[in-house]
Amino acid sequence: MDYQQPRPGCSHHQDTVTLTFPRRVMECVDICSTADRLGLSDNQVTALVSATLKAGGADLDKFVISTSTTRRNRMLTRYHISQEYMAAFSEDPPKYAALHWDGKMLRDVLGSDPGTTSETLAVLVSGPPAYPEGKLLGVPVIDSSTGTVQAEASMDLLEAWGLTGVITALVFDTTASNSGVHRGAAKLLEQQLDRKVFYLACRHHILEVLVGAVWENLFGKVKSPENPWFKHFKDVWTDLTTDNPTILHASPRNPLESSWSHSSGQVDGQKPVFYEDVSCFAEQLEYDEETVVKLERLNLFLGLFYTPMWMSSTLAADAPANDLQFMKDMMKFKRTDPEIAQAVLQKLENHKWYLTQEVVPFALFGSRLSDKEKQDIAAKRHATEKPDSFQTRETYVPSVTAKTTLADLVGPESHLLLDTLGIEYDWLLQPVATWPRSDDYSKALEYVSNVKVVNDIAERGVKMMTDFANIITTDSQQKQYLLQTVEYNRERFDSFKKQTLRK
Repeated sequence: MDYQQPRPGCSHHQDTVTLTFPRRVMECVDICSTADRLGLSDNQVTALVSATLKAGGADLDKFVISTSTTRRNRMLTRYHISQEYMAAFSEDPPKYAALHWDGKMLRDVLGSDPGTTSETLAVLVSGPPAYPEGKLLGVPVIDSSTGTVQAEASMDLLEAWGLTGVITALVFDTTASNSGVHRGAAKLLEQQLDRKVFYLACRHHILEVLVGAVWENLFGKVKSPENPWFKHFKDVWTDLTTDNPTILHASPRNPLESSWSHSSGQVDGQKPVFYEDVSCFAEQLEYDEETVVKLERLNLFLGLFYTPMWMSSTLAADAPANDLQFMKDMMKFKRTDPEIAQAVLQKLENHKWYLTQEVVPFALFGSRLSDKEKQDIAAKRHATEKPDSFQTRETYVPSVTAKTTLADLVGPESHLLLDTLGIEYDWLLQPVATWPRSDDYSKALEYVSNVKVVNDIAERGVKMMTDFANIITTDSQQKQYLLQTVEYNRERFDSFKKQTLRK
């Protein structure tokens, strides 16, 4: 059949709906903000809107539309959205907020000096009820990634948004620039805020550090940004036979797993775990026997310890009990695999963030402890005198043994939680079963249940600033407005389903 050129516009045989468009169509906020969210250039937006108007039979000469008009209106829309967004946020900020930040080197391909890179910082806050999953404050370009520079940039944004008085926690990755005892961004921010806050190091990042220590112990230090083992596995994946049931099989129970189970008992609260042995590809990948044994040891650690910890890593209330039990499990695991256990324990010495006096009381609101254990923590706290002031000084790192309980870790700084929230502690002196009847308990429970202990919010901010780093605009101020506009549009339309777009 011969091809026939379709007529411009839509078919006149289709059902039609009469619409009314404003003559200055590019002043529409939804059009401009959606175009920003989709990363469309001014030319693309102009072409798309013009095609839509023409499809409805409109005469473009009757509309104020051009690339330059589109550009001006998008810039104005971004500015107004940003200002209104900030004003609305300032009127109803979270009562208790956590500060998140994370940085990344970004390459400039559109600016005056293409190819140069600059350190860019994503700064956000989170806090219920309106912003449980975070609110972007800004993405400043900074001179360096030192703790001093990151703290200054973050503090500038907190002051601009009027949030210095509501920050109760700092959530950060455990890099030296963030967690350094003297010049880390967290310590410097706490000093500038001039009050004690909770240090909530990202639990995902901590676990990545731990599994990295295990890998290094087994296979040596990774010297490149991408693990060469993973790169090789990715490169050869398409050549592997993965659909043959005789190739993929459940491995016999690992002798190391049996040793752990019989000599030390199952991990508290965990059911037996069975894994797919990576050695099912050993022959195809030409791994030798020594390598296969090392991979089995890695799998055992991942299955018994890493995975359960990761699955519960977002729960602030369970973090102290989980971390204490994890350390005790590693002490037991020394009988089974002393090298891996010791490598993990050495790293944990620098990552006892959730076993500090300040954070241990979070466990009062978790599901891991018995009523007696909670009562012991409450009694120890009541018997410990509250300090005259909470000092912004080096955090005390507790010593942990196989017999340590969370109550042992309670100290003067354990008064911080209830003091920060401004609530009484009379309910702590009552039986645990009666605590939920107290409004003060409910208030503390709400805080601990909502405060973030992973830095995924900052990672999403980094992802957004990366996605929009080299599109739409090169102007630094417009870039800030652009990201606020994208966030606004995503909040307004959380999907592109018809029922959502009706808003």
